[in-house]
Order: sequence, then structure tokens, then C-alpha cells
Amino acid sequence: MNPYVKKIWLDALRSGTYTKGEGRLYYRTEPGNECFCALGVLAEEAAKAGVIQVEPAATGNDRYPAPGNQSYLSVEVLAWAGLDTPVDPGDEYNNWDQIRVARENDSHAGTFEEVAEFIEAKF
Repeated sequence: MNPYVKKIWLDALRSGTYTKGEGRLYYRTEPGNECFCALGVLAEEAAKAGVIQVEPAATGNDRYPAPGNQSYLSVEVLAWAGLDTPVDPGDEYNNWDQIRVARENDSHAGTFEEVAEFIEAKF
């Protein structure tokens, strides 16, 4: 993983800026009530860095560009972050790195601090 991006991501997860969600990169139930999984936080930080653009009016995963499957990070975000260990070379969105983080976010970690600790240890 890119050490510079890792620091940005860990700082963002620990910042208190983002509300933790599960099962999707992003969802908004009403204005001001936005939830992100840890991968969604990385996508937001990629947008701040100019790697991708977000759709501000979106209320779900369509906020981020990811042709083929909007439950995964885009190829641009994966390359920027250095999270690019493919499960299937024919499916560029499905890779072990983001699957591991998604599982930790959705199944094991109760807080973004716990997800950050996992990222620090595994990447």
C-alpha cells in the first residue's frame, strides 16, 4: 500500500469526520446523515486529492465512479492507494485488499478506530 495514502486514510478514519456505515461505500438517508464504510472514506479522500470526482446529489454507491460494480472502489482509487492484489485478473474491481477491509469494516470492527488498527497491521 502507498504509505502516503495509508496515512491520509488512517487520519481520516480517526478524525471523527465520518460516520461508520456497513454494507455499502456510502449512503445518505437524509441531508446531513451520511454513512461511509472504510472504503468509502478512502474514496472520499481520493476525491479530495483529485483522483476521482463524486456525485454530490447521490444517496448511495452511485456517488463514486466504478463502472461494472459500484460496491467496489474504482480502479483509479485502487491504483492511487496501492490496493491492487487481484482475486481474478479478469475482474479489476474484485481484489483481496478491498475485500479484506470490507470484511473487517462490516463483520469484525465496531469502530473506525478498529478498522484503522487492522489497516495498520495488515498493510
